[in-house]
Amino acid sequence: MKKIQSILLLFSLLFLVGLLVFDVMADEASTQAAGEEQSIFSQNITIVSPLNNSFLSSGVANTTNFTFSVQGPNSTYNVTLFINGTARGNASVLNGVTAGVVTNFSLVDGQNYTWFLNVSNGVMANRTNVTFVFTVDTLKPLVSFNTTTSIANASFMSNGTFTVAFFSSDLNYANTTVNLNRNNGSLVNATVFTGTASSITYLSLADGNYTVNVTTLDRAMNRNITQVFSVTQDATAPSPTVSVSPSTTDVGESVTLSCSATDEIDSTPTTSLSIKLLHASSFTTVTSPYVPSTAGTYTVRCTVSDDAGNGATTEATLLVGASSTSGSGGSSGGSSSSSSSSSSDDDETTTDGSISEDD
Repeated sequence: MKKIQSILLLFSLLFLVGLLVFDVMADEASTQAAGEEQSIFSQNITIVSPLNNSFLSSGVANTTNFTFSVQGPNSTYNVTLFINGTARGNASVLNGVTAGVVTNFSLVDGQNYTWFLNVSNGVMANRTNVTFVFTVDTLKPLVSFNTTTSIANASFMSNGTFTVAFFSSDLNYANTTVNLNRNNGSLVNATVFTGTASSITYLSLADGNYTVNVTTLDRAMNRNITQVFSVTQDATAPSPTVSVSPSTTDVGESVTLSCSATDEIDSTPTTSLSIKLLHASSFTTVTSPYVPSTAGTYTVRCTVSDDAGNGATTEATLLVGASSTSGSGGSSGGSSSSSSSSSSDDDETTTDGSISEDD
């Protein structure tokens, strides 16, 4: 009887020990699982894009990709994207490999959104421990030249100074850059402004052709560029050339006159010819060929100007003698004179002014 009691007692002890061992093992397994869940789903989810407080410039339906990686003991994970608290996409991803979830609804331009990821290994799930924020902005900022810009597009100037003023507008405005370039493409000046309205004055510019553009950027990296604004600085007058051929002639003979100019900026300067006799009070515009009608010394003037209003003149001398016809016909002039004096042959003027007839 005692032997039976001893056996029963031994079995009871073994049963109690077994229960104790099972309980300890279960606790360890539970602790390990909880640790794995925390490690896998909270600390080892790496967000690639979009970053927190970032801007999306391509936020249209089914095109915005939320990329990340999950690092843990499992080979694959199921990931669900939540935007503003609602599931908006899911994907199955490999362990340690950067992957993405694409939105399955349209993101509205100008709106702010919150998002997080829910990651599951098929048994348990956890979410990213940070809620991220992004803003959708697909619109280009507005930018234009301001009316206080001191010179019009495609203008010419000679003082080397002009002002460019601009106005920009955008809810997520970043900055505006004003670029001044030479016509050969070289950058003369680039100035960045953080204000939405400003101006810049360029001073002492060398002769040449310049272009100006204003580029505005927003925080979503959308950019807008004004139409190219051109201006020409020209403080140098054209170089005129005048020619008279022949430079000595007679009344009634044809003379070829020429007026031309060269200019580094203006390829077609304006030219004009004018002429006057030595003691005349003003010049008279003429064209070539020119036929003088009066003998004397003439000054031939060539006047040139460029698009910037710079002008110059040069002059040449033309000597005109009496024509051989008028010389031999001095009788004709004399005749006239004689004709006038012939009446005095018949009529004599007295000292008192009365006319007396010859006997």
